[in-house]
This record gives sequence, C-alpha cells and structure tokens, in this order.
Amino acid sequence: MRRVMRRNQTVVIHPLYTRVGFTLIELLVVIAIIAILAAILFPVFSQAREKSRQSSCISNTRNIAMAATMYAQDYDEKFMLHITPCGSEARQDKPADPWDPLQNPDWYMSVEVYTKNRQIFACPSVAYMPWKANCFPTQRGRYPSGWNVSYGWSEAMFLYPSLFALPAIQRPAKVVTGGDNENTFHNPWSQTREGILRRMAFARIGAWYGGTGDFQCGCPATILRPEAMDRHTRHLGGSNMMFADGHSKWDRWQHMRTARVGGRYDFICPDVIGRTIPSYGWQAWPRLVGKLSVPCDPNAPYPSQ
Repeated sequence: MRRVMRRNQTVVIHPLYTRVGFTLIELLVVIAIIAILAAILFPVFSQAREKSRQSSCISNTRNIAMAATMYAQDYDEKFMLHITPCGSEARQDKPADPWDPLQNPDWYMSVEVYTKNRQIFACPSVAYMPWKANCFPTQRGRYPSGWNVSYGWSEAMFLYPSLFALPAIQRPAKVVTGGDNENTFHNPWSQTREGILRRMAFARIGAWYGGTGDFQCGCPATILRPEAMDRHTRHLGGSNMMFADGHSKWDRWQHMRTARVGGRYDFICPDVIGRTIPSYGWQAWPRLVGKLSVPCDPNAPYPSQ
C-alpha cells in the first residue's frame, strides 16, 4: 500500500486498484471505434474532394464555352474548323497536310488564343492524357510534349462549322457543344442502346478499351450493369457539359440523351440544326434507326416538351 496526502488527510490506495494503462479489451474497442469512424468519414472526405474538383472543372468548361463563343463571333458566327485526319481522304476542302497541327489545328488549339491559359483544358479529376491530345499535336514535330486536354468538342460541329453556325442552331441553351470526355471529341452518333451519349457520360471508359464487365462498346454500345455505371463517370455520377450559348452545367449520366429519344438536351444533328449531315471517307457513320431500344427517327419532327 502507499499513502497520498490531500490537505490534512491521508488517502490509502491499495495496489490491487492501481491502473497503469488500458486493458486489451479497451484498446480493441477504441480501435474498432476508430475503424468505424474512418469507414464513415473517408468516403465523405473523398466526395468533398471530388466536389471541389468538379467545381474547378465547371469553371474550366464555362471559360472554354465562352471562348468558343468569342471565336464564333470573330469568324462569321462559326465555331472552330478541324478535319479529323484519319477520315480526311474524301474531303475536298482538306489542307495540304491534314496531320500538320499548324495547317489543321484541333479545336482546342484555335480556342486557346482566347483563353490565354492552356491549363484550363485539363480537368483536375483526370490523371492521364487522352490519346488524340497526346498524339496529334506532336505530329510534324509541332508540339513535342502534346496538349493536356480532358474535354471533347462535338466532331460534327468542327467538321461542318458552316452547317452548325450560330444562326442555324435552333435552341442554343440546350445544344451540347462539348464537355467531359474520354477523348478530345465526342460523336453525336456514338450512343448506347438507350440513346445516352456514351463518350461524354462515361468519360472514364476509353474508346478503344473494348468495354468492361459493366459496359460493352459497339454501335450502339450496351450498358450491361446500370447500377455500376457511376464509377465510370468523371464527377460523382455525371459530367460537366458546355452549351452553344456559352454556359456550362453538370448533370447525371442518365440524362445525357438527346431530345429525340426523350432526353433533356440536343446532341444529335436533327435536334441541333433540324437536318442530318453528310458522311465522308471510311467513316460510314451508322444510322441508329432500328438499333436503339428507344424510337429514333432523324426525319421526325422535334419532340414537343
């Protein structure tokens, strides 16, 4: 026993009741509580970080959309011209060397003059450089380091800027010009069987990967496991989109369908300008009539909403 003096009184402490640390059970309980709290809080912190990156990305896309609108105002209300090099054989207006970025600048090269900031073309949620941004700018030794571009512009629009001039666009606030993408361009005709614009909706699935256990590439593509598709999106189950009037917004992947198949936005050419566009070269763009699980008649009137 030992004695402890407390203001004129003596307290006797028996050695059997002396505590020198935690018991094993107490330590295990504390560790279990910490593990439970970590399991609860880590996803919250992760979502908070991604939400911050999404906000930075929406700022990027808004600035790019406004820069594209400024470009159009300077070029007779037409957006940027770029002829896809791999399909340029049949184009009569192709430059002498379609693979030279100075003769045939990609859309982001034309817009960069108005942004004065090349960094805004990189989404903070993307850790890799899409193949076209890594390949095409380096051709002919023009930009050896490539361009870090995480967004894609409508291939139909930069192939035919005269057809998609601002006066021809019927509903600019609904027309999606570009946005989050697995490459530097998105195809209005690259859809899933449900009519979802898959390159933009699932920006983490590359065009040449052949699909995953959740998704199968094709024309049209097939969603195998809808409940698992959030993980293939770039921003918390959705993507950021740019519009022809210069604004930008986020929406879930389920809503990235053109109005012709019950969606909120105008993606495909008949919805954007009221007509189809020509095909050229080896790119025999598939007509999706009869291939989707929803009606899609390019000659039908614009749906009333």
